[in-house]
This record gives sequence, structure tokens and C-alpha cells, in this order.
Amino acid sequence: MKIKELSNMTHINPETIRSYRNKGFLHPVRKANGYYEYSNADAITLFNLAKLRGYEMPVAEIEQFSKTWDPEKLIAMIDVQKQKILHEIEELQRKVRYMDFEIEHITECVNNEAGVSEMQSVDDKIDFYDFDDPDINFNSDFYYTSTPTLWISKDVLNGKITDEIIPIKAGLGSYRHIYEEKGITPPANSVLVPDGKCLSMMVRLHDLDHIELRKLKPIIEYAKEHDITFCSDTTGYLVHFELIDDKPTFYYRIRACFDPTNK
Repeated sequence: MKIKELSNMTHINPETIRSYRNKGFLHPVRKANGYYEYSNADAITLFNLAKLRGYEMPVAEIEQFSKTWDPEKLIAMIDVQKQKILHEIEELQRKVRYMDFEIEHITECVNNEAGVSEMQSVDDKIDFYDFDDPDINFNSDFYYTSTPTLWISKDVLNGKITDEIIPIKAGLGSYRHIYEEKGITPPANSVLVPDGKCLSMMVRLHDLDHIELRKLKPIIEYAKEHDITFCSDTTGYLVHFELIDDKPTFYYRIRACFDPTNK
């Protein structure tokens, strides 16, 4: 059969078939007119190559795999790919869990959008705000388990409501256990937001360097009405960013811890 027929039958593109032929996996007969005639043996070989590639076995390892009939070596090579795939499955399951967290968080934010709520955090949170810090060396896997954060001083939240515009910082952070699971050392100048009882509210921002203090009025007033003193700076959870007239609007759920024994 011609390469086009073999390609149509196996759904493997001709360039890949030529590549396998050049590597010595396939042995078609070359006719006088220069065209290759592929046999059923070539088709069966191609099916098996596709199966091994489906196991994500690299072509270089398939070459080794095809040059031995040592069962221990064959089993060991397949097991290596199996362990890689099991690791990928574990990572995908982790991603699904964090996507569920995103859904849950958005739902909670919608339900509490208009007011202040008390909540219990699940772990210490470690945030950083200096992107020029040389200690920052995170890989891409860290980012789906982290979230953009927002820093506002606890002194502001414990203070008075005025018409001031105050500085804030946008950063990135995650829970302590994530750093530990990933084997990541937090940057030296990280901000620790302790595990505990928190007050939380939603804020909508266009500027991530400043905020009108009156936007924090609900959480400040709630704290004063309930004799709450904040013991931590805020962290934040970026729920969503929306492009309005090609300009981003950021929706943050901010939270700050307090000591319930002093409430």
C-alpha cells in the first residue's frame, strides 16, 4: 500500500510515517519509480508504535524498547511511563480540586457581595509583594495553587474612616502547606497572614496601588460595632478580573484576621 493509504488507515500523518521509516522502524519496498510500497507488517508496526506513543513513551526510548526481548527491561520501561502518567493524573486531580475551590469561592463571594462576613481560614497564608526579590524562583505548577493577593495594613483597618486615598500592594501568595508540598522556600520578605478567624468583604478596584479608604467602610464599621481588633494585615483573593472598555476591573475578596478571645 502507498503511504497515503497507510496514513488513511492508521490516521497517522505521512510525515510521521516517513520519520518512522527513516528511523528504521518501517521497511517498505522502494519501487523503481521511487515510491514506497508498505506491507501489512509495516501497518502492524505502525499500530504498535502509535500505542507506545499513546503511553507517552519518547521515540528514543521506543527505539531501545524495540531492540530487546528482555522481559525485565520491557516491564521496567513500561513501568517508567506508568509512573509518569500516574503523577500526571495526581497533578490533574489536584488541578480539579483547585478549580472546585475557585467555583466555591466565586459562589461564596456572590452570596456575600453586599456585606461583611466572618470566616475561618484553613491555614497560614504566605504572600509576597516584591516581584524584584531574587528569592522568587517559582515554577509554573505553583501558580495554579496560588492566588493574586492584596495587602492593606491592619493599622488602616483598625483606624478611622476618612476621605483619604491610601496605598495598597498587589502580590501573589498561597497557603503554607502548598509551599511545603511544592518544596518551595517563601521569599525572605514574605508577609505571613496567620490561620484563624477573619473578617471578609468584597472590593472592586481599577487601581492596584491605591484605594479610597471609604471603600473599606463596611469592614471597618463592622469591626468597631463588634469590638474586633485586627491582628494581621489583609490578604486578598482575586475572584475575577473583568475587561471593561479594554481596561481591567479587579474583584478581590479581602480578609484580615482577629483574635476572637479579644472580641
